[in-house]
Amino acid sequence: MLAGQRILLQHLLPVALGRLEEDPWRSGDMYPGDLLNNVVRCADDPEAREFRQAIREIAAAALSKKQPDFIPQELKSNLATIVQTEK
Repeated sequence: MLAGQRILLQHLLPVALGRLEEDPWRSGDMYPGDLLNNVVRCADDPEAREFRQAIREIAAAALSKKQPDFIPQELKSNLATIVQTEK
């Protein structure tokens, strides 16, 4: 969950994105999709610049797959925002 704290993004994002490519709804520590939420929330950080397109693609893939029964409103909002952001 260090990605959510925006710590060492250059090192953490490649690992997190690799895991999310396998399953975008993968659970971190709290609920299905929490890893995705943390990654999406850090997309505007300067350290995440080179990963923004990959983050958008994973967010779009998550929205196109079967979603968990419970998705926090914050995650729904973050996904909608990142998918609609200009490329």
